[in-house]
Amino acid sequence: MIGKSAIYAIALAVMVAVSLTISPEEPFQSPLVAKTKAVEYIGGDGKTTLRGHWYYSNKSSKSSQSSSSPIIIMAHGFGLTQDQGLQSYVQAFQQAGMNAFTFDYATFGQSDGLPRHQISPFDHVADLRATIDMITTKNENKSSTDVDVDVDVDATRIGLWGTSLAGGHVLQYSSDQTHINSAVRAVVSQVPHLASGMESVVIPSLTSGNPLDAIKGLGYFALGLIKWSLYTLFLNKPAYYPMVGLPGSAAMMQNPGDYSGYLKLAQQTEMPKSTAASTAASTGTNADGWVNA
Repeated sequence: MIGKSAIYAIALAVMVAVSLTISPEEPFQSPLVAKTKAVEYIGGDGKTTLRGHWYYSNKSSKSSQSSSSPIIIMAHGFGLTQDQGLQSYVQAFQQAGMNAFTFDYATFGQSDGLPRHQISPFDHVADLRATIDMITTKNENKSSTDVDVDVDVDATRIGLWGTSLAGGHVLQYSSDQTHINSAVRAVVSQVPHLASGMESVVIPSLTSGNPLDAIKGLGYFALGLIKWSLYTLFLNKPAYYPMVGLPGSAAMMQNPGDYSGYLKLAQQTEMPKSTAASTAASTGTNADGWVNA
């Protein structure tokens, strides 16, 4: 009769073998679109170059009005870039007389950083903080002859806007009263991510009456952690996983409608990949994960 230890060893060997057969894939790069003005600055880690874009208010210096307009800094959601799905919001802010600023987190989109597409709430919040500091610092040092500074942008009136994963980022930033910039006057958190993310794997399958999908999803999640550990320890390279998929898949998000919704936002026929272990380890098991990432 085979002992329990032998069974555990065989099960672990099978899981390792399966995880190694899933080959890593490089994430796609979204197409660039023209913007009003591009800006480069250093991100939250103090060394990586981030890239963002200004969208000027319809009432800014391009018109005859002399008063400066406030700024809305826009932070995107899970795995998406500033070129994906923000345009309608930008236009609404412009029409309301506000300037908008979008940016890509380090390792995403037009910003630098390797390996690509690492999702870490801690690093994202640091990049958001660096973006705010960049804008307010330019405002403090601006002069009427400085062509690189937007003199009609009122950096003493900043609003933060975050959606999905970034909805949690803006809340986390604004809750840190010891480090919040005094120029931040308002925070909008749209459908924020505040929990572990595991509910995206388990709840849809249970509510749909198919608990097998939940078991499969959790199995893929466990395999993902094993694969990430092996790639990190022995290959020194990231392991990429689908961001979004159908219930019971290996994707990080698999709520009903997630896949079709992300396809629409990304305007791609194939979903991008993210480093699953970075996401799973950094979001934690509850809302405190935003702090402890």
